[in-house]
Amino acid sequence: MTFLRKSIVMLVILTVVVSQFSLYPLVVYGELHSTPIDNEQTPKNGSAQEIIETTYPLNNQTDVEVKPAIKIVFKYPVEIIDKTKITLVSGGEKYPLDSAEESEEIYLLQDDKRTLYIDVGRIGKPPLRRGTLYNLTLASGAIQIEGSDITNDDITITFVTRSEGESPKIVGYSSSESGGDDITSLSTTKLSREGYIHIRFDRNIKFEKNTDKQKFLEGTKLYRIPKPVEQDEAGNDKVFEFVPGITEADLKGEDYLQQINVEDVEIINNNTLRIKPKWPLLNLNQYRLTIKKELIEDINGYALENDVDFYFWTASFTEKPQFSWKHVEGTLPGSIVDNPSTGGKSCTVIGTSIYGPSAPIILIIEGQAIPKAGDISSLSKITLAEGFEPNKTLKISKVRFEYYDEDDAKNTKLLIYPEMELDAGKYYVLTVPSVIQDRSGQYLPRLDIYFTVGVDISEPAGISQIEPDTFELKDIYKGTAAFTIKGYNFNEDIEYISLKLLSGENPGTVQTAVYKKDIVFKSITQLDVKLRDQKAINDLLAAGGGEYTVELHFSGREPVSNDSVKFKILSRGKPKVIATDPPGGDIWSNEKRLNAKTIDGTTRYFLKITFDDFDGSLRFDRDLGLNLLRSSTVYSEGQNEVSMIDTEFINYIQNIDDSNLKNSYISQYIFVKDSKAGEAHLYVPVKLLRSQTTYYVMINAGIVYFDGDQTSGNDPIQWTFTTTANPVITGNQAGSVVEDYDEDEPIILYGDFFDEDNVDVYFNDTRASRVRVDIDENGQRFLRVYLPSGRNRLKPGIYTILVRNDGDHEFEALGALSVVRGGRHVPNEEYRVKDEFRIGDVISDLFASEDTLILERPYTDRRSLEIDLDEIMGHQVLTRKIRFDGRRDDRISTLETLSKWADITLYDIGIDDYRSDEDAEIILGRVEPLTAQSLRQRLGRTRIKSEFIQVMGQNVRFSSFTITMPFKESDGYNLKVLRYDPDTRQFLEQDFSVDLIEKTVTVRSYGPGIFIVVEK
Repeated sequence: MTFLRKSIVMLVILTVVVSQFSLYPLVVYGELHSTPIDNEQTPKNGSAQEIIETTYPLNNQTDVEVKPAIKIVFKYPVEIIDKTKITLVSGGEKYPLDSAEESEEIYLLQDDKRTLYIDVGRIGKPPLRRGTLYNLTLASGAIQIEGSDITNDDITITFVTRSEGESPKIVGYSSSESGGDDITSLSTTKLSREGYIHIRFDRNIKFEKNTDKQKFLEGTKLYRIPKPVEQDEAGNDKVFEFVPGITEADLKGEDYLQQINVEDVEIINNNTLRIKPKWPLLNLNQYRLTIKKELIEDINGYALENDVDFYFWTASFTEKPQFSWKHVEGTLPGSIVDNPSTGGKSCTVIGTSIYGPSAPIILIIEGQAIPKAGDISSLSKITLAEGFEPNKTLKISKVRFEYYDEDDAKNTKLLIYPEMELDAGKYYVLTVPSVIQDRSGQYLPRLDIYFTVGVDISEPAGISQIEPDTFELKDIYKGTAAFTIKGYNFNEDIEYISLKLLSGENPGTVQTAVYKKDIVFKSITQLDVKLRDQKAINDLLAAGGGEYTVELHFSGREPVSNDSVKFKILSRGKPKVIATDPPGGDIWSNEKRLNAKTIDGTTRYFLKITFDDFDGSLRFDRDLGLNLLRSSTVYSEGQNEVSMIDTEFINYIQNIDDSNLKNSYISQYIFVKDSKAGEAHLYVPVKLLRSQTTYYVMINAGIVYFDGDQTSGNDPIQWTFTTTANPVITGNQAGSVVEDYDEDEPIILYGDFFDEDNVDVYFNDTRASRVRVDIDENGQRFLRVYLPSGRNRLKPGIYTILVRNDGDHEFEALGALSVVRGGRHVPNEEYRVKDEFRIGDVISDLFASEDTLILERPYTDRRSLEIDLDEIMGHQVLTRKIRFDGRRDDRISTLETLSKWADITLYDIGIDDYRSDEDAEIILGRVEPLTAQSLRQRLGRTRIKSEFIQVMGQNVRFSSFTITMPFKESDGYNLKVLRYDPDTRQFLEQDFSVDLIEKTVTVRSYGPGIFIVVEK
């Protein structure tokens, strides 16, 4: 069986061998036996064995490069008969060999005519494929032995290309072989004037096999960007020109490229191409380098996939030469000055020549200037505009840089060409922003040139604008209206200015004039005008509001006007409110001093509205005005049912039968004129308002009007204001100070509702030196109070602190500050012992309405305990606390507290965490005013029917508690009990029962919070 298998294998091998002979009748296998050449002998035939001495590659050779120079050495001199019979094939695909007579791909070495070269992969031709089988065939009759009729038989050489090799990829462009920078980036390049360009590849490279250095240099192109318009005889740049709209993309066009020579190129470190320019490069300049892709290949013969084509930058010059704006041609030396408004420079000149396409504006620069590197489009930021109408810009046709030497220094003329000729006598502004630099990277500051072209009376004048162009009738009436006419090509021979009404109340009916005595010629671009001629004033007042055309009349010249420039007078319109009292906003107002007047023995309060009444024509509507006042509203925040308008006083005036007396009351108390001030005051009677309340005012329309036009009544008047709050002090950071206290070190009073603009602090009757309102990091408001100094310095003793927003809104803390003699110990003055009882001591906070019962040890472990808090602390104390300490297992099963504000019973009370440093406290009773105010605001318009009662704990635990609390101003049928949860900051509705006889509600709860009774 084994013998049979071996026989089958030998048969297969024999079949393959025979098939090879059938495909390739004459094949060169391995290196052929060399036969000595004897010119007198000739081969027997054209077989490979007879005519070929050696080949490269050898037949069946592997690992052949992909761009091989195939060489066949014959034993005898030969000549090529037909190049088309020489083919290179892989499978069914033929490699494109050039068979033309003059082809350099297939040729004989002329020295001995025995060597045939087939140069695969010449410049422009693809390489062979990697790891691929190829057959080079010389078909019969391709070559002939010289001097005989013998031609070759079919000869085939088989080889396989190597698997390695790949087109090199560029990995970086730098100024050094180590690759420490990127020269394609303006911000990172370090390429100096004398530097080399380095191109690093991802693999080792070599020049293309048929390329010498000269051919490589011919295929390498280096360009500088941009190309100068002119150069001097030495090749130095002389002139550059740019269109302002040019972009970086435009610079890459052929028109802006200047080719420069490359002196040398070499491969270093096996993978880096180093290029040396023939001449030094320019600092801070862009260049372009191109290299044909077929000139560079990897060591396996693979050329680049694409041409090398990239742009790169040189670095800025390291030294900083002098570079500055030097002069504006046509102006006096030193005319360029600092411009504080822009941080740059400016130049002002009047009477320049007429600039235009052939007469540029010329700026002299000390140093060699160039446009901003990498941002040539920044030249478009150079603007030329009309000075009085900045939105009217003029096109700039080109910007030109001219270089010249002066005193062995480089200087630049920057020429800016307007596209159109400028107008005579017109004011213009040329702005050159900071877009000009030198090759060291220094920028010129912004330059604004304010120039006026010289006057030419043969050319027309023009009006650009009027400033101001709008007036109120009041300005005309007072004769204070004045304006400036700005334009161009004015001269001193102004005779008068006419004003003609175009639109308004009486269009086309009024024309008046302002004459030379009220016109001041300021310059060729400016006239100052005053409207003080009485006839002109009367004409304008008679016309009312409207728009007027303005026409200038110069001697010997055509009248000048501009239809788009108007002189405007506003119509009187509706009565104008210029002030309200109270003013509203953030300013608090004392409700007890709101324009208070004692009238017939009764104190009345008024809101005051001040109207503009410059000509005394404002009138009170004596038929409807009082009714309109009475139906106006002043509502407190949160309701719109009860208006605070004092209808009693208004009714009293309305019911006066004597018309003269009624008018006297109105003129004295309701509508009061102030002709000297040009004002009229409308007083709105109101009832005495509440403190610390915001009010919304709405005064009806039509109460006052202008004489002769009752349709011009006032519009509705609305505003809000807030009455002054009573300040509250909740804490004092320092209860005691020594008598030699530092008056520059304030004491801190915590609290709220301070009037920042008016708050004062007194110690007994001595006023604090200074008071500042501030807020701490937790949002808590406080006062920085600087103690009295000098002769008002506080002497040792106990002082009551009085915080006063005004005389009607103050807070008093009795005995809140003690001044002790120097050298004495300052005691703890935060609290005092209020009373002593069998169950414990009651201590009282000195700065807040807060008492604390400190339970004695025997009472911390009881089945039940009853405490009347009003009895031991007093009825008016807001916050009540019970503090206790005990053993781990101590517990009070039932703690019942009694008070007029709420009876609170707690169950299963004990200390929560014995390891905590916090005291164990139960907090009961009413909340602090600040907390109550905050909760009221959160409840909005909800009707509140009880005090805010808190049941809170610190380091205590309890199972539940009940609260019995009174309600007020309710029949008890539509009530709800809400619990405010301090953790979630939400109001939660609670189950409760109502005692209609006692007017109390009872609620049971399992969680601490603040409880309040409200009405649905």
